Amino acid sequence: MLDPVDLTGYFIGLCFAVFVVFWAVTAFSTKRTVKRRGWWRVSFLVILLGYFLLRMGLLHVHWVNGLVWHRTLFIGFVADAIALVGLAVMLWARVTLGRNWSADVALKEGHELVTSGPYRWVRHPIYSGLLLMALGWAVWRGRYSGFWGLAVLLLLFSIKARAEEQLMIQNFGDAYRS
Repeated sequence: MLDPVDLTGYFIGLCFAVFVVFWAVTAFSTKRTVKRRGWWRVSFLVILLGYFLLRMGLLHVHWVNGLVWHRTLFIGFVADAIALVGLAVMLWARVTLGRNWSADVALKEGHELVTSGPYRWVRHPIYSGLLLMALGWAVWRGRYSGFWGLAVLLLLFSIKARAEEQLMIQNFGDAYRS
């Protein structure tokens, strides 16, 4: 019989699985790309590789992988709720973007500036949602490494977001700024 605390971790895994499947299915229904920015990828990959190499090299160092708190059913439910909110925000944002979405920093044919849905309140709701899901995972794990990973993810998204913002300002100007 599975421990209920472990089941809360499976729920977070299910949230990530829904995210991956939804993204894979909807990726084929986007507009054609007319302009792409790729320089952010180098920074992205270097930071990600550095994080994994550092983490693997420091696998037994307490401040990297040590226990922050023990898992409890309450913590598991809190982590599930955080991950579920993150998933909902990401799905809402992806549906709102519709065919304008791209995994890359790109401008689509007939690209429209989306200011409805979660984009009314948050400039990068997909990143915000994924960060919430990662926070849910970190809370559930209760280890420093989960929070270090969250910090790395925040850094990576800030690099990509900066590139996206430059492209959007180039193409939409003051409409994007406001």
